[in-house]
Amino acid sequence: MRFRVLGAYGGDMPGCNMTAFLLDEQLLLDAGTIGQALDLKEQSRVRDVLLTHSHLDHCCALPFFAVNIFGTDGPPVAVHGLPEALDALGRHLFNNQLWPDFTKIKKANGEPVLAFKPLAEREPVRVGGYQATPVRVNHPVPTCGYVLSEAASGKSLVFTGDTGVTDEIWDAVSEASNLRALVVEVSFPNRMQKLSEVSGHLTPQDLKKELAKVRRKLGIPILAFHMKPEFDAEIRQELKELRLGGLEALKPGKTYDI
Repeated sequence: MRFRVLGAYGGDMPGCNMTAFLLDEQLLLDAGTIGQALDLKEQSRVRDVLLTHSHLDHCCALPFFAVNIFGTDGPPVAVHGLPEALDALGRHLFNNQLWPDFTKIKKANGEPVLAFKPLAEREPVRVGGYQATPVRVNHPVPTCGYVLSEAASGKSLVFTGDTGVTDEIWDAVSEASNLRALVVEVSFPNRMQKLSEVSGHLTPQDLKKELAKVRRKLGIPILAFHMKPEFDAEIRQELKELRLGGLEALKPGKTYDI
C-alpha cells in the first residue's frame, strides 16, 4: 500500500498544500490538492476519489482535475462520498454557474468525466483494489472517515477525515484487521481549544485523549494532518511533546509504504 502525501494542511499557503492523499497511484483520499502535486499523466491514472465531506479544502481541486482529464479515454472517475456531500458538490460547485457539471459533460468516448457514487455509513464498498467503509465523525457538516482495506494483502488503514471529539471512528480503529497506519486530523494548537471544539477539530491534547479510546495496542504510524498553516510549527512542537510512539506530522511530498 503506497501512501503519497499530496497535501496535508487545513489551509492554503506556499508549501502548504491542502488535504489530499494518493493510494497506489489510483485512489485519491480527498481532493484539496491535485494539479499542484500531480502531472497530467499521473492525474490520468486516478480512477476513484473518496471524499470525507464538502468543505473546500477537501474538494476544491476537483473542478480543475475534471478539466485536466477531459481528453482522456476510459470510464468516468468515480467520486464517492456521503449523499449529503455529493449533493452539496452538485448544488454549489458543479452547478453550471460556479463550474460546469462534469457529471453530464461527456468525453469523446461518450462517457461523462465524473460520476458521483453515494455511500452508506458503515457499509463496505469495493473501490478499486480496496474495500472502503465510511464511518461518521463529528464535524459541522456531514463527514465521514474511512477504513480502507487492501484486497490483495489484507492490510488496512484508517483515515479520520476532519473531526472533533468522537467515538465511532475509534471503535473502527479498535476493530480494523491488520491495521498498518492511522491518519488523524489535528488542526489547532492547545491554546485554541475553544475554537477547535466549536469548529469540529482536534488539538494535540485532544488527540492524546482520543487515542486512549482505542482498545488495542497500536504500534503503528500515527500520521497527523490538517494543521492550520499559520500554527504549523506550534502544533508540530506540541505533537512532539506528547511523546507518542509512531506519531508524525505529515508534510506534502512524502511517500510511505504501509
